Amino acid sequence: MSKAFEDRIGVERRKMQRTIVCEVLDEMFKEGSISLDNDEMVKIVNKKVA
Repeated sequence: MSKAFEDRIGVERRKMQRTIVCEVLDEMFKEGSISLDNDEMVKIVNKKVA
């Protein structure tokens, strides 16, 4: 029972982290405070996929 609880906490924590990261990135791109060229974007996506 406690193992299932710990697993659920882990899942919820990862969900919250993803949500926060998405919000921060959305905010940064909307404000234009971050500028990336196509090569940098490709590198970031490749790192995420790998």
